[in-house]
Amino acid sequence: MIRSHFQSPTAKSLAFIAGLALLVLLAIRPALQILESARTQTPELQAQWEQLLRMQAQAKALQALPKPAPVDAKAVLNAALPQLGPDARSAVTGERATVTFKNVAPEAFALWLSHVREQARASALEVHIQRNTNAWSGSVVLQLPTP
Repeated sequence: MIRSHFQSPTAKSLAFIAGLALLVLLAIRPALQILESARTQTPELQAQWEQLLRMQAQAKALQALPKPAPVDAKAVLNAALPQLGPDARSAVTGERATVTFKNVAPEAFALWLSHVREQARASALEVHIQRNTNAWSGSVVLQLPTP
């Protein structure tokens, strides 16, 4: 008996259907899953994009503001010193100032530091504080802005 090396039409169609199913499972289904996840992420990504655009507009608005007038940081620092009480002292060396204080209420120190940061545009580099019963004593090293 001679066997034919050709498959019957039914076997060919079954092989085609199996190949098509394999193609769907391996190629098309993951792509469909990616599309579905993209649909669910779109609102979140759109919100993030809008936030970035708002932040960009804020940055451009800040860049467009005129530069602040130069400040005599040493004068502002010395004018604010009495807020720390009679024992407060400052020593300025170049761009740095060291302020020492004794028995200052924590709230008064916080207000003074906030004032010096805003008005003199100084930033605290080091803070050393000893806590007493209701007051603080210590020192602060400030970086003053360049004139």
